[in-house]
Amino acid sequence: MQPFTKIPRVLLVISTLILISFACATMTGGDAQPQSSTEQLYPGVTYIKEVRTSPRRMVVHIVKINMAKGNIQPLVTPPDRPDGGQPYNARTTTEFAQQNNVQIAINGSGFTPWFDYKLIYFPHSGDKVAPIGPVVSQNFSFLVNEEQKAPMLMFNGKRPVDISYILGNATYAISGTRMLVNDGQVEPGLNNFSVDPRSAAGVDNTGQQLILVVVDGRQSGYSKGATLQELAQILIDHGADKALELDGGGSSTLVLNRRDSAPIVLNSPIHQGIPGNQRPVATHIGIFVK
Repeated sequence: MQPFTKIPRVLLVISTLILISFACATMTGGDAQPQSSTEQLYPGVTYIKEVRTSPRRMVVHIVKINMAKGNIQPLVTPPDRPDGGQPYNARTTTEFAQQNNVQIAINGSGFTPWFDYKLIYFPHSGDKVAPIGPVVSQNFSFLVNEEQKAPMLMFNGKRPVDISYILGNATYAISGTRMLVNDGQVEPGLNNFSVDPRSAAGVDNTGQQLILVVVDGRQSGYSKGATLQELAQILIDHGADKALELDGGGSSTLVLNRRDSAPIVLNSPIHQGIPGNQRPVATHIGIFVK
């Protein structure tokens, strides 16, 4: 066996960083526990933080947005290369909010390529990626046809906001991973065992209110996360008639970007197992508030 002093320094650095990452992920919370609260961010925009202890500890972030108000407009991430097979440069949700001057931003759909081996991961901000599923951003469309297998969150179609498998004439749309809520009921067959960070979007039965939800997870002592059935019920509790799942896990991020201050990350992202660390992703949903 080689003496300890002969171990290459790079291995010591890697081991130390992994231990720090693990410690951060398991020690988040402590004495500074969040409190439930409700705040009107703008006319027509309300932010709710719920701290739940049953069936486990979870911190839930909800933003309710009246898309029928004239001062509120949507945005789905514009492409960096409209004609390419990988039309997007990966960026964090905060970077998206800053670059596009939206007031509310949430991560969008899944994307490829992606891998995470702690110190070695992809993508970094600026790397080329492609969304998994259809995306529409004004005159740009990616893998869109009228018979989608995945549900889509759509803006400015027949209603201010809607969820459907048929695109119609929406000017902005983004696909979800799966349907969570349909006609005010939990979609049958959803997983009720795996507990993870989650992102989702729902609409009420008028097609006027957008309901964005992020559940923090993988942070013992702070928030462990939610199952898909629990996520669906959270959306129903807040008025969703239809809802779909967005990309979750380390991608789940919700940002408030006030004009008079730096952006605030409302939740606690967990990219690479590090609380507060944001993952660069392909697409996002943004809300302008004039």
